[in-house]
Parts: sequence; C-alpha cells; structure tokens
Amino acid sequence: MKNLQNSYGGTVSEIAFYVCYMLIILLIVTSFTNITNICIQTIKKLNNFMGLIIPTIITLLVTMGNISTATVMQPVILAMISIISTLISNLIIPVILISTILNLISNISSKVNVEKISTFFKKSVMYILEFIMIIFVGILSIEGSLSANVDGVTAKVAKSVISNSVPVVGKLIGDAADSVIGAVGITKNAIGIIGIIVIIVITIIPIIKAFVLMMLFNLSSAICESIADNRISKCMSLTADSIKTIFGIMIMTVFLFAIAITLMIKVSNFSLVYR
Repeated sequence: MKNLQNSYGGTVSEIAFYVCYMLIILLIVTSFTNITNICIQTIKKLNNFMGLIIPTIITLLVTMGNISTATVMQPVILAMISIISTLISNLIIPVILISTILNLISNISSKVNVEKISTFFKKSVMYILEFIMIIFVGILSIEGSLSANVDGVTAKVAKSVISNSVPVVGKLIGDAADSVIGAVGITKNAIGIIGIIVIIVITIIPIIKAFVLMMLFNLSSAICESIADNRISKCMSLTADSIKTIFGIMIMTVFLFAIAITLMIKVSNFSLVYR
C-alpha cells in the first residue's frame, strides 16, 4: 500500500491507508485491552489472597503477644491494599488505556495533535504510582517499628513480673512461654515465606505475558519501520511503551505486597529482641 501510494499518490490511496491503519488500531486496542484485563484480574487475585494471609499472620502475632502490632497493622495493611487495588483497577489502568488511545489517534495525522494530553496522563500515572509506594512503605515501617517496641517492652515487663512474683515455678513459666513464642514465631515466618512464594506464583504468568507482548510490539515496530508507513511503526512503539507501564504496575504490586508480608515478619521478630 505504501509503495502504491508513493507511485500513484492521490486521495484514494490515502483513504486506503487510513482504512488499514484503523484495522491495525483495532487489533492493537484489542491486544492492549486483553493485557489490561489480565492485570486487573491478577491484582484482584492478589487482593483476595492478601485478605486471607494477613489475618492468619495477625492471629499468630496475637499468639506471640504482639497485641499492639496486630491491632495497628491489620487495619492499616488491609485498608491500604484495598485502596491500592481499587486505584490501580479503577483509575490508573483506565487512564493508561485512554492515554494509549489518544496516542494512536494523534499518530493518524499531523492535523490531529493530542500527544501532550496523552503524555500528561502517562506522567500523572507514574507520579501516582511513586506516591503510593512511598506512602505504603513509609506508613508500614513507622507503624510497625513503634508497635514492635511497645510489644517488646510489654512482653519483657510481663515476663519479669511472672518470674519474680510467682514462687518456685515463675521462672519455668517464663521460659516455657518463650519456647512457645519461639515456635509460633517459626511458624509465622514459614507462613510469610509461603505467602511471598504464592504471590510470585499468582503473578509470574501475567508478568511473562506482558513482557512477551511488549517485546513483540517492539519487534513489530522495528520490522514495520523499513517496510511500512512510519505512522504504523510509531503506533506499535507507543503501544509497547504502554504495555511496559502495565508490566511495571504488576511488578510494583508484587513488590508492595511482598514488602507488606516481610515487614510484618520483621517487626514481630524485632519485638523478640526485648525478650
């Protein structure tokens, strides 16, 4: 089509190009919509899984005597996970989809220029993601450290009171409690590690799909650059960039949820130092 247009020119060949371009856009949008739906479904699965494993870890924290940590961490983590999942599914991914469509529209003709609006949307999404990461990790770190100190001091005082106030068997009770708490701590750490592995298992296939699709679009863009109109090559490249953002969102979600479990394990282990 491009060679015919160069040879004969005219309005008919331009119209034919636009028809082909719209068909290509339709295929691209279909592929991109599929990968966004996969991303949304994956995040929902992660959200449901975190809703199961967090209460389990919290129960073990209560058994270990980390009452303050359990009281503070559970509502904070569950609320933030729910907020993050909702933001990504209902705001960030739709904005990326709109930005991609605007890029494709802007690429049709130099007379249609909405590229700056698309760039604004994409940059806004990146800023929101960075803000979410900072807030999530910051709140968990601060809340976890404070509550772990409180639980550690409380447990140490309780152990000292029992050991000194209960005659004969006070020290035995304190040592037995330490043994039980240590066993529960090992179980909690094992469950946390299993939780991180399950998170990776849930997300590994969608992440691979996004990566492969991104590479295919980049390869298609490179091939089309030499044999087709530059606008087709550019639309492939723009779509690959958008899929790269989806790929980054899934990686970030895995990182945040794994960090949540890791911090819960760490702060509870930190309180054991006081014992």
